[in-house]
Amino acid sequence: NKAGVYGVKVTDKNTCISSDSLSIQTLNPPLFNWPLDSSFCEGNFLTLNAPSDTKTLTWQDETSTPSYKVSVTGKYSLIAISNNGCIDTATIQVNEISPPAFTLGPDTILCSYQSLLYNFNLPDASYLWEDGNTNNNYSINKAGTFWLTVNQNGCSASDTLNVEYKQPPVVNIGSDTTLCEGATKLLNAKATNASYLWQDGSTNAEYSVTSSGKYFVIATSDNCVTSDTININYKSIPSFSLGKDTFLCTGMQLKLSPVITASSQYLWQDGSKQSFFNVLNAGTYSLKASNECGYFIDSIKVEQGICELFMPSGFTPNGDGLNDIFRVKYVFPVKQFEMIIYNRWGQKIFETTDENKGWDGYYKGLAASMDTYIWMIDYTDENNARHAQHGTVTLIR
Repeated sequence: NKAGVYGVKVTDKNTCISSDSLSIQTLNPPLFNWPLDSSFCEGNFLTLNAPSDTKTLTWQDETSTPSYKVSVTGKYSLIAISNNGCIDTATIQVNEISPPAFTLGPDTILCSYQSLLYNFNLPDASYLWEDGNTNNNYSINKAGTFWLTVNQNGCSASDTLNVEYKQPPVVNIGSDTTLCEGATKLLNAKATNASYLWQDGSTNAEYSVTSSGKYFVIATSDNCVTSDTININYKSIPSFSLGKDTFLCTGMQLKLSPVITASSQYLWQDGSKQSFFNVLNAGTYSLKASNECGYFIDSIKVEQGICELFMPSGFTPNGDGLNDIFRVKYVFPVKQFEMIIYNRWGQKIFETTDENKGWDGYYKGLAASMDTYIWMIDYTDENNARHAQHGTVTLIR
């Protein structure tokens, strides 16, 4: 089983000798350098080459070319006979590999506020962008031509994208503002070749404002969108009341401090500019409240007098027109009044909530007897101070 000279010597029983020899030489078969399997990228092919020192070649399809172009996945074999007559056979499995599957998308037009973000996660892949970047993620935020080449499993693929940029419509409906009650503001969102959508669904380029609120518009042109917002407040003319004409007790004071519906400047009848005024004497008092939207004036008349409760110590209900009624001697303004009269046994014989009314000396339609009676009065004066007094009165007949 190896090269060399092989000899034999034969001797018979009669001592006759004979010999022979043979020289054996080893010849090399065809030299194959094929691996067990190989591959080619989709759209390409693989060339299988036969050994160079061959006299006869036979491929699996009975062809006999010195090379074989493989473009389909499969098993390929070759029988080769060398010039020295040696035969050898080789077989190889060839697979077609798909290129990396990705896309940058179609050429596009973007608005100035838009960008394209890519993030590819192909296993065992490498990346090369047009600017030399080798990351799998990439951001496009300007116009230009962009390409990416991806290598995976020995196969590569490329894609190119053209990007253009355009400006969105320019819209400005103004700054936040305050208007006077009754005023109208026209908001104008006009832009070239734009459509509009306001907060209430209206689609005109202009919008008329008549009340407080937040207003916004969305303008669209060539699929680019712009929006703007404005806050509008309405301010009213001042409104207030100094109250009804009133009565001021001697020695007391009344503070006029009206609640005004809008921020204002104050001007009282004497030229003072405080938000309140202390009334010490009878008279007519007025206030002018003004702001940038207008003014309002109100006045109040104040009378002054004694506010002490004087009650008679007796009365004579005899019908002579003199001292026939027991009541408050000097009536003054009150907000609430109640007078109750009891007899000596605690029975309520008279009651009124009218300061101008009194007891006529009768009880249940009959003349009350001469006696001393107890009165109790509870009242609230014009300055909201509450008072309670009591005493006795003698009925004389």
